[in-house]
Amino acid sequence: MGTQAVTDRPLCSPDSGLGLDPDLWFSANGSDESRLAKKTCLDCPLYFRCSEYALDEGIPEGIWGGMDPRERREAWKKRGGKPTKFLDDIDAALGVFTNTFAGEAVA
Repeated sequence: MGTQAVTDRPLCSPDSGLGLDPDLWFSANGSDESRLAKKTCLDCPLYFRCSEYALDEGIPEGIWGGMDPRERREAWKKRGGKPTKFLDDIDAALGVFTNTFAGEAVA
C-alpha cells in the first residue's frame, strides 16, 4: 500500500473549512459540544497522530484524537504511568501539532 499525503489541516483547526469553534475541543466532558468534538475527531485525517501526540506530550486538557482528559489518564495508566512532560500552553500545543503533522505523508 502506498502513502497518502495529508494536505488537510486538523479538523479542529480554524482553517479546516468546517466553521467549528476551536473552543469546542475544550468544552465540558460529557456535554453535547464535547460529543461533537469527539465525533469530528473520528473523521480527521490526523486522528491517530493527534491522540498519540496528546498522550506522549501529556496534554492535560481538551479533546485530542477523540480522547478526553479522563480517557488519556486511563491510557497513561495502561502505558505504565504519566508521560515525562506536560504542556501547559494548549494553544502552543495545537500550533506545534498542526505544524508538525499537516502536510506529512501518512501510510
